[in-house]
Amino acid sequence: MNKILNQLTENEIAEFVSIYFQKNDYTVKKLEGFLVAFKQGNSKCCIVVKGGASNIKGTKKYKKPFNNNQIKQNIGVALLKSFQIKEIEDIKVFIAVPDEINYCEIYETIKNILVKTDIKFLFVKHDGSVEEK
Repeated sequence: MNKILNQLTENEIAEFVSIYFQKNDYTVKKLEGFLVAFKQGNSKCCIVVKGGASNIKGTKKYKKPFNNNQIKQNIGVALLKSFQIKEIEDIKVFIAVPDEINYCEIYETIKNILVKTDIKFLFVKHDGSVEEK
């Protein structure tokens, strides 16, 4: 877990997670706010992606880290989207976030309940590596 001033954006995390799933023989399709990964056969999963900084190039906030309240809001939105996806279709859902201390601390407070929902977190590092929890 890192505390980095230049955070990964949602687009960067989506790219790294796409590569991670493609290496595991998935075909990945990007939709608004999340990815859908398909594997040969009937295996399918959804990945809700949340960045650690603004995606909007040319703005003062571009790539600057979100504050703790924004991070909590991001996690809340990701959880809601994950529940909505699982309500429609009983598939594996992942939430991909930056491997950053504030995201990790929030994860630690909800990890036990996540086991009951079968929602997994993917922590994405600046080098593109992905850790599943």
